[in-house]
Amino acid sequence: MKKKIQCGVIGLGFIGSRVHVPSLRGIKRANLAAVADIDEKLVKKSAKRGAEGFTDYHEILDNPEIDAVWVCLPNFLHSKVTLEALEAGKHVFCEMPLSKNVEDCEEIVSKSQEVKRYVVPGATFRWTPNFAKMKEIMDSGEVASPTMFYQREYIAPSILADQWPAGSWAWDREKSGGTSFTLSVWAIDLMRWLIGGEVSRVYASVRKIEQPKYGGVTPENCQFHVTFENGVTGVFERSENSPRSMEGSELRLLFDDNKAMYAIDNDVLELHQEEYDKRVWKLFVTGTRVWGHQQLDRHFVNSIRKEKTPSVTAVDGLKAVEVADAMVRSSDSGKAVEL
Repeated sequence: MKKKIQCGVIGLGFIGSRVHVPSLRGIKRANLAAVADIDEKLVKKSAKRGAEGFTDYHEILDNPEIDAVWVCLPNFLHSKVTLEALEAGKHVFCEMPLSKNVEDCEEIVSKSQEVKRYVVPGATFRWTPNFAKMKEIMDSGEVASPTMFYQREYIAPSILADQWPAGSWAWDREKSGGTSFTLSVWAIDLMRWLIGGEVSRVYASVRKIEQPKYGGVTPENCQFHVTFENGVTGVFERSENSPRSMEGSELRLLFDDNKAMYAIDNDVLELHQEEYDKRVWKLFVTGTRVWGHQQLDRHFVNSIRKEKTPSVTAVDGLKAVEVADAMVRSSDSGKAVEL
């Protein structure tokens, strides 16, 4: 068993430089050995404390000392770089979505199995404090079987315009798959995990709303209804046109023993009984643990050290993209899509 896993981060935008770089530096069994980005200024900011910096990510892939890489690039580059990293013999953490199309995800699954390397999608909601507590309660048997859910996330357009200015790849459907596609995969994976099954039917509506005062970005409003193979039904609701005062997320999950759980943002969970009583957990954490990033990074590092298959794999990334793709196709056609 290796004492430390040698890690490289490819892509030093927000998620690479401000999330995974500090996250990895806070993990005892990880060593951030190298970073790469085409922007030399970003490289200089992150290439510190022993990490080498490169403007060509192939320098990281060609280094036999690097065990694993974190792919933190725009959607349209995820599958290309992930496949190259697998060919180079690296384990890969790839931010979600794994690709903007299902076929690329299937190729990643196949290649990871062929070269016997792990691919972990950035399914961080499974490690977000209140969602992890929800799963713990469900697994304990304290609640019965889920029956129905409602999941909502509202984001202010000013926030997205800061991260993705007008003209960014994210607003180009050919490059990103669309913003609803890009941003829905975490919630989709979360519900697959909590419910323990696969989605069989999707019906969706997506509408773009141009925002001239933020440079002409085109955030979306999106609602889609899903039916799982086990009969559980639910609604995902997203808006990228929210006022900041309403920004946030919630998840309501109902069970067939007349109990329910209500998760608010990333840190509050309520368990409601059949009568007028409830239990409340306030699970405050800080830094890169808030949405589960460091928890998943640590799980990935330890999986490599112990040569144990991670609990979330490329197959999970594929399944999330299948549902997100069905959501887009349903909205385009105005018809339900069967999976």
